[in-house]
Amino acid sequence: MLQDTMARLLLAIGWLLLAGSATAQSADADLRARYEAYQAGWRAYVDALGAAREAGRVTKGRELPADVLAELRAAESLRDAILAEFGARDDLSADSYRTLARLREQARDYAAAVGDYQRALTRGDADAPDLPTLHALCIAAMNSKDDELAAGWMQRTIAAEDAVGGRGRNGAVRTSFYPRALISLGDWERLAGHVDRLAADGAPDCRAAAATFGVVLAVHRGDADGAQRGIDAIRGDPTAFPDHQAWAVLAQLALCVGRGALDEGAFDEGVRCVRDFLAKPVPDGTSASDRNQRRYLSAVEPFLGRPAPGVRVDDWVGLDSLELATGDGVLTGLRGRVVLLDFWQPWCEPCRRAMPALCALQRRYPDELQVLGLCRVEDYGYDVSERRAVRPIAPADYVAHVADFRADMELVYPLGIAASPVNSETYRVGGIPTIVVIDRAGMVRYMSCGAGEPGLLELAVEGVLRARD
Repeated sequence: MLQDTMARLLLAIGWLLLAGSATAQSADADLRARYEAYQAGWRAYVDALGAAREAGRVTKGRELPADVLAELRAAESLRDAILAEFGARDDLSADSYRTLARLREQARDYAAAVGDYQRALTRGDADAPDLPTLHALCIAAMNSKDDELAAGWMQRTIAAEDAVGGRGRNGAVRTSFYPRALISLGDWERLAGHVDRLAADGAPDCRAAAATFGVVLAVHRGDADGAQRGIDAIRGDPTAFPDHQAWAVLAQLALCVGRGALDEGAFDEGVRCVRDFLAKPVPDGTSASDRNQRRYLSAVEPFLGRPAPGVRVDDWVGLDSLELATGDGVLTGLRGRVVLLDFWQPWCEPCRRAMPALCALQRRYPDELQVLGLCRVEDYGYDVSERRAVRPIAPADYVAHVADFRADMELVYPLGIAASPVNSETYRVGGIPTIVVIDRAGMVRYMSCGAGEPGLLELAVEGVLRARD
């Protein structure tokens, strides 16, 4: 009797397992079908948007035409319904979890996407690393703005790539995303080890990354001689470092400005370096990346060592107890302090990534340095708390939008708003963020365009702060 009972129990358990498996397989099939419907809806939106653009019905910063917006909303509804129905299940296949992760990325829920990619990994072969999923997971973690999480997964991904001999590796993770995450964390020891591995790798992209991040590492260690050797190595071998010649010149300028407190001629040396570089013909085969950096340097060069042009501010956000003029006399009232101008806009991701470092500088030198963020009124912006674009914004509402942005970003310096692009035109701003460092006498000592490499700006600012009047 007992044996018969046990047999029936085992048979029942077997049927339950089979039923559960069939249910999971059915869910996977249902998810695939629903995802195909979503993709069809998204293609309908893209086609409608393209047709509207060709007809001149789409204006930057304005609400989309009603018919296009309806297609977008329909596709988003399909996406949200899939996530609501399948997002909490724990019995799906690896392909289904990857599908859910992609949908969450579409919805900009990157932290949840990381979780789905992780669940996809658990469904795979533990002895054969799933590199495509690991690569996607790294990007999702990076987009989640969790540097610790991103660095951890990037480290695991690089180790998995190395375990299979480097086949199918993602160069961007190894040569850019991972070292930048370590810099954001201030993990210089781990960065030093990674730079050594890059240098030993032998691949051209790894060699270039080892050289540039080696310079940044030396700067943060206070090793000016090591940074100079790194810059000389890059500039001395344009064939090996074709994408970093203009970058090395900007790094040289930062290094010279940083030495300015000890060597009165160092700043002039840095300016000569920039001008000599720009005076030479652009070599054939120069990469698009380096051409872009040269364009930035060309915009910077006319201002170096010359009086800083005035800036206009029509409205201030976050002055607190600081007294600053409106109109055209802003810089005049700050004479005697080092001033850092940051040209930015709320929608600019590199601008937002640069802001924590600017806050750190303002906190470190509250009495000697004044950081000013300068933007202009536009009809679109960015909601930090919801991580989404905001459009359209009426001109009368723009100051309030910037105030919300400043609060969400927890900025510690004021933001000046101009009603027109007068400031960016005056300073020939060709890309943002553009940062200008002005000494106590009102002279431009350093200027850069783009997020740049962490550490170079700090080096230049500290050099200007220590310099004798």
